[in-house]
Amino acid sequence: MSPDTMPTRPASPNLLRRRALLLATSLFLFVGVSQFAGVSQAEAQTPTTPEAFFGHPVGADYHLTTYEQAMEWFDHLAENSGGRMRVLEMG
Repeated sequence: MSPDTMPTRPASPNLLRRRALLLATSLFLFVGVSQFAGVSQAEAQTPTTPEAFFGHPVGADYHLTTYEQAMEWFDHLAENSGGRMRVLEMG
């Protein structure tokens, strides 16, 4: 018998219940984790693009970003990330 002509048997009810339970559990965990992430869509602000922040495209010829400008950019990202990013001073 070739694989094309072999009869297939339907999935058992236990297998279907296990798959449904796995799907429901995965969905529950996904929704639960996203709710407790601490940031709602309303709280999240959109940070300015690097080009708008620095006044030129990053990597443009004859334009270098200073350390102070880079640190201002990181602070800007931290303030406008809705709690998803923090700037920590190490050392």
